[in-house]
Amino acid sequence: ACKKCLAIDSTSFVAWNNMGSAYTSLKQYKEAEGAFKQALRLKPGYENALKNLEVIKQNMQAEQ
Repeated sequence: ACKKCLAIDSTSFVAWNNMGSAYTSLKQYKEAEGAFKQALRLKPGYENALKNLEVIKQNMQAEQ
């Protein structure tokens, strides 16, 4: 669903954040990081994306 939203509107910071969350749930942290960073490029300071980036950084450290 997120990919369809992005195909329609690639400037949706919410869709990018949702895509990052989907990648996170699949433990695809590098892809999630890219999606969250894109959300932040579109809306700097977007709190949800900032929080989600912190979560995946913690997850990546825990899995090392």
